[in-house]
Amino acid sequence: MISIPPERPPGRVWQPDGTDPLPSRAEALALPLKAFPRWFLSVRCERCGETWVINEALTPWQNVPLVYVLRRLRHPACGGEAAGVELHNRVERGHIRHPVLRIVLRSG
Repeated sequence: MISIPPERPPGRVWQPDGTDPLPSRAEALALPLKAFPRWFLSVRCERCGETWVINEALTPWQNVPLVYVLRRLRHPACGGEAAGVELHNRVERGHIRHPVLRIVLRSG
């Protein structure tokens, strides 16, 4: 069983429309998802290859460091593990293209 450290507020917050330099992969993994308000987790399943998006505001684990979240993340449809995971500041939709900030948490 994985023990989760006690909740603590994130030291820094990255807004989706901010201009601050993005954290490194290691720094982002050590932070809880609430350090990235209104960001999205884009997750690709290792088993079926499907990609799904998780909205930060709708997760019950906003206070858990991302490194722990990624260890337990499974595709709801097939149960596959997360092969690739990125934090995105917005979701790309159709022909409307806005710059998307990405932090690669797990490549694969």
